[in-house]
Amino acid sequence: IKIKIKIEIENQNQKEEFSLPNQINETINYHGTRGVVVYRGNKDDDNAIGEILVGPETTIAELIELIVEELDQKKGFMIKKNNIPITSNQIGKKVFDFWRDDSDVVIIV
Repeated sequence: IKIKIKIEIENQNQKEEFSLPNQINETINYHGTRGVVVYRGNKDDDNAIGEILVGPETTIAELIELIVEELDQKKGFMIKKNNIPITSNQIGKKVFDFWRDDSDVVIIV
């Protein structure tokens, strides 16, 4: 979901414009699940490709499969938490062990 909000304030013949971020990343509390935003390449609003809903038991391997299935991505990409690569030794770990809050995003390269 991309939301663009533009605010214009006019005061005594002066006009100011403000823009809010395109991507709103909001925690979803539904039986312990939450959304993790996925970007391609880097964490730039224009590179957001979607959001994956994960639960506390979801592994990084399962997250990768969800990205392939739900976001129509080809297999073989590397996954990062923000800008930190996830190694093959970490693939079996739980997503919530690495992605702890809304500021943590998935970047695929």
